[in-house]
Amino acid sequence: MIRRFTSERAEPAARGAEFGETWREEVAGTVAGYEDLFANHAGAAVDLAPWGERARTAIRDWAPAIAAEIEGIAAGADLPVASVYAINARTEILAGLQVVTRGECSTVVGLGAGVAPVSVQTWDWYAHLAESWLLWRIELADGRRVETVTEFGIVGKIAVNDAGFGVHFNLLRHRSDGGLPGVPVHVVARRAIAEAGDLEEALRLVGSARVSASTALTFVASDGRDATAVSVELSPEGPRYVLPDEAGLLVRTNHFLDPLASAGDREPSLAGDSFFRLDLLRRRLGGRPPAAVADAVRALDSHLGGVGALCAHPPEGSDGEFEYATLATVSIDLASGCLDVIPDGPCTVAAADYHLNSKGVTSR
Repeated sequence: MIRRFTSERAEPAARGAEFGETWREEVAGTVAGYEDLFANHAGAAVDLAPWGERARTAIRDWAPAIAAEIEGIAAGADLPVASVYAINARTEILAGLQVVTRGECSTVVGLGAGVAPVSVQTWDWYAHLAESWLLWRIELADGRRVETVTEFGIVGKIAVNDAGFGVHFNLLRHRSDGGLPGVPVHVVARRAIAEAGDLEEALRLVGSARVSASTALTFVASDGRDATAVSVELSPEGPRYVLPDEAGLLVRTNHFLDPLASAGDREPSLAGDSFFRLDLLRRRLGGRPPAAVADAVRALDSHLGGVGALCAHPPEGSDGEFEYATLATVSIDLASGCLDVIPDGPCTVAAADYHLNSKGVTSR
């Protein structure tokens, strides 16, 4: 089931309070889920207050409107404000705790001649948080609109706006990660998609953020005639940029593709599944940009590699609590400014009563 919510309030603090009041139990569940996750990795309970306070400082300095929204969510949900700041900095806390994650998201962007951009990713995360997300539509004060697939209480993740560009999200790991929390990468993605008037402004905003955890934000943009994509590899050492190949195909998983940034990449020593997923995706696509969303979804439907697969599920017989799984498969439709979402992985298209048409994946 996809839970959906459209904010009726445009002012940040009021919008946050509305969200927190509406989804009080769910936001509390996200906080509890991350408390369990951090404790599982740290071997003891982790006090979120100091992490949240440091995140609060970074967010207030770089994105004061988003800080007001986060504080509104905390007030509406009747939760400590530091706890809601902390879940927005969950990537930074995991980096600070030096957590080694397995598996992660895979993204396909295709810029084919004469067709609309195809822009699809899997969102892989911990299975015990599988019910902790929604599709959130945000009506902005200036009349623009944003849609994001995100976790309850976290201000943004995979997203699109009605100005013609969207953003994908892939976790990266770099030797420079950790230390005092910088601007949380989820906040970076949300501000870029909500405040920028065009792709150039979005990239400038992203480049201005000092981060303490690495992530690839892959932007896709189209004006109906031309289309472009750029993957911004963020790390505390500064942003790097990766472009589609000559055919118009941009595939990314969870290791750095920029040669300079890859020198500090921790992925080769921590996991390695990112490398075979990238190769498998490219070969399944035949080295060509997919012509339709359906083609990208089919390419992502592979279970080779277990929890590190393109379409991941907890191992058979496990309770799945702290195992990885593909929680959603998300397509960005730039023409409509909307996200199309399949719950779970690409393999569930038929089982979940979804059908593939000539354009892509449509829910019944």
